[in-house]
Amino acid sequence: MSLKNNKKPKIFSQDEARAAAKAILQAYWKSSDLPIDPEEIGAYFNVRFVEIDTDDDVAGGIYKKSGYPPLIFVNDRDHTSEHRLTKGHELGHLYLRQVVNNERDSTYEYMDLRATLIRDDVNNAEGFANAFANELIMPQELFEQHWKQNKDFFKMSSIFGVSINAIKRRLEELGL
Repeated sequence: MSLKNNKKPKIFSQDEARAAAKAILQAYWKSSDLPIDPEEIGAYFNVRFVEIDTDDDVAGGIYKKSGYPPLIFVNDRDHTSEHRLTKGHELGHLYLRQVVNNERDSTYEYMDLRATLIRDDVNNAEGFANAFANELIMPQELFEQHWKQNKDFFKMSSIFGVSINAIKRRLEELGL
């Protein structure tokens, strides 16, 4: 849900979102350890992250003021496993704005309601951000390797630092 939009961002496909996340991981995730820390990746882009007290239906969002680094916020009432994917999701929105649409020094605000985080529409910003976050936090190659070894929702949740529901959605997305 956009609070302030200077212009409607150009949207790329979910495949392009996954490719972008994969390229970012290769360039900026220097550790082979799991779970992947989206804050560590965001630091390369001067992104600040904060937890805030907000309405229950708000999962997270971005605030970007011209001349200042982007700020990604997450709901402080959510579990850290939810924060990980929400931060990845917001990094996906930031990628759309700053890289795809070249709005590096624009001012904008963006807030995601819980209901939009689970949407999987192919041709919209939420679908892009979801695909980006899933590949960033649960990279397909690593996810498939661990699933073949474990086939255990709790273990996978622990390995990737996300909820069991996120593991189930990723399995469905990958057709596993």
